[in-house]
Amino acid sequence: MLQFINNNVWKMFFNKQADGLQKSTDDPHEYRIIENSPIFNKFIPLNKLNNFNCASFTAGIIEGFLNSADLKCKVSAALFEIDAVFKTYYIIKFDENVIDRDNEIK
Repeated sequence: MLQFINNNVWKMFFNKQADGLQKSTDDPHEYRIIENSPIFNKFIPLNKLNNFNCASFTAGIIEGFLNSADLKCKVSAALFEIDAVFKTYYIIKFDENVIDRDNEIK
């Protein structure tokens, strides 16, 4: 489902794929979709002092897709500065039963 969101949903909404998809190495319940320059942040000045991130709107869309597919989760948008460039990470934290159910299928 995350590949579907990363590829197809992103193309439908933003006319391109997301810039990356990662599985957390620290937490088996956490995944990240990476967006280098979200359209919602294009005209908003971003800095570390300003916690406001318009990409939270997109996080809500991702959460809605996954919860509608019975993949209960919470999604947040986090802003990171990497090499003097701000990137948005959509942090997807699945409920424990979702990961357990996935492991049973494998």
